[in-house]
Amino acid sequence: MSFGRYQQGEEVWLRVQCFGTNHVASWPTEAPVAAVYNSAGLVTQLQLPMVDERGQVGLFGLRVYLNTLFYPDYYRVLTRYRVAGKCSMEEESFEVIPGGDADGAVISLYSFLHPSGEFIIQQRDGGRLFAGGNPRW
Repeated sequence: MSFGRYQQGEEVWLRVQCFGTNHVASWPTEAPVAAVYNSAGLVTQLQLPMVDERGQVGLFGLRVYLNTLFYPDYYRVLTRYRVAGKCSMEEESFEVIPGGDADGAVISLYSFLHPSGEFIIQQRDGGRLFAGGNPRW
């Protein structure tokens, strides 16, 4: 199954529903681990926290921010978990396409006047602050 197509600066929602015997939703022994691979090899490995979505048993997930580690390529996500001693694995994929900005979109903006010009400070999804000016000479 494919999670879809994304650009840098967006988030991918990695999720897994854990199942035990007889394909019944169950709680795993420990948190599932998602390993993300691209054509060059392992990119990152993440433990998925529990997701409380309408009290659903065995649902885990994590939003992964696509920073500079995720350049345009196809990515495969292998999620491993263990229920009652039985190991299971789920496989998903997504694609990062060209475009976007690893710092993300502007989420807040502040403009202020100074005797030397007009300045703007912006904060991006990625948490970084950027400042720029428009001096009037």
